[in-house]
Amino acid sequence: MNYSLLILFTLSAIGCSSYSDSTSKNKPSWVRNRPQSLDYYIGIGIANYTGNIEEDMRRATENAHNNLAASLRIQIESTTENIVTESREISTDIMNYHVKSSVDMVLEDVEVIDSWSSDAKKQGYWVYVRLSKRLLEEKARIKKENAKNLAKSNYQRGNESLSGGMIGSALSSFIEGYANIIEYMNEPIEVNANGTNFVLNTALRQSIEDVLSRLKLKVIAAATIEGKYQRPLSAPLKIKLDYEDSKGSYSTSGIPIAFQPVKINMDLQTSSLTNSENIAQSMVFRLTDEKDVQHVDARIDIAKLVIGLTEDNELDNIVLNSLSNLPLSSITFRIDVANILMSDSYEFDDNVPKDALNIIRESVRDGLTGSLGIAFTEKSNGSNYNLIVSGISESLPANEYGIYFSYMSYTFTLRDNQKNEVIYSKVLNRVKGAGLSKSLSLNKAILNGATKFKNELLKELISVIEEM
Repeated sequence: MNYSLLILFTLSAIGCSSYSDSTSKNKPSWVRNRPQSLDYYIGIGIANYTGNIEEDMRRATENAHNNLAASLRIQIESTTENIVTESREISTDIMNYHVKSSVDMVLEDVEVIDSWSSDAKKQGYWVYVRLSKRLLEEKARIKKENAKNLAKSNYQRGNESLSGGMIGSALSSFIEGYANIIEYMNEPIEVNANGTNFVLNTALRQSIEDVLSRLKLKVIAAATIEGKYQRPLSAPLKIKLDYEDSKGSYSTSGIPIAFQPVKINMDLQTSSLTNSENIAQSMVFRLTDEKDVQHVDARIDIAKLVIGLTEDNELDNIVLNSLSNLPLSSITFRIDVANILMSDSYEFDDNVPKDALNIIRESVRDGLTGSLGIAFTEKSNGSNYNLIVSGISESLPANEYGIYFSYMSYTFTLRDNQKNEVIYSKVLNRVKGAGLSKSLSLNKAILNGATKFKNELLKELISVIEEM
């Protein structure tokens, strides 16, 4: 608990209160025996002597407030537990929040009664504070009444939205009203509306449950979708949020829908609001998991409905935990994932040895497989693409230093087998290699060609495939 501003005020008040400094020889009665009172809560704070009077008094004051707060907590917890019946159980986090908010509400009203320091430094510094029990009761009554009025207003607003067919607005109002009085959930709050008496806590909870139970997700288009590994889906995952009520037209716009991959990794839009047509959608930017069958769950995003509803993060989380066990409509999309199939062929002149061909083949396959998840097949029939790599070699005699030079000219041609057309063609002309023999210089030219392919052509080739 942050008492910094309160302590500054208290320290200034100490200067105006009766203060016994180190010249005092007699301990005040409240130091010798803790005061008892039917009208006040008492707090006594002690700080060890350090030589820094201002700091010692600050710590003593803080300890006095902590001591008083501990007494308040015991009293409020006891009062709250007396309200709980066998049919009602209050969660620990709700009780803790109620106690904390009640204590924070009155700490600014703490009175500084006295302070004392001993000329025997080992006895330290002492501060005596108190809080009126009547003031606490009155502030608690006002706090509860304000919470009741806010909750009732939100309940009425929710019912008005419901009557007007605005389901999203109704749900938000009911949840906000529920948050207004959640710390009193085990204390029935009775109100009257339109001549009818009812328990507001119960009415708000039942309204939330009823609205959520009527909201049903339905798939637009197919629930099973085909996709390709390392590629985005061609169309978004799309749902419609219906409200099961035969009374008339309705709108479920503005309700958040969560899209979550099931036990896989996937780059997708994880949350979306329903639009004016009651539709929400999620874009899958890339299928990053290699599994052949993948699933994405869509459900009402209760966390998005709650978090940020109030200005108190702790209260938001308490409300969320309280509503997290409610059944929510959900649907599951199935995505059948296929790799891009590519066949490749290599047409080189007779001067190029077969083992050297493997160098360029491995470079091409590694680059494309690692970047796009392409699966290579030895059969051109049935593949999506066919990559043809042709090469012409040229070797020169050794120069005066006994160094041989060879050159490789490559042509990379990519054919779309489904469209039966060439979609990419590029030439790497006269890639140079040097060595102490003709074969070594030719191998070097092929190695340099493989490197040049990765550095200069691979990104181009990937871009072409991604755009298809």
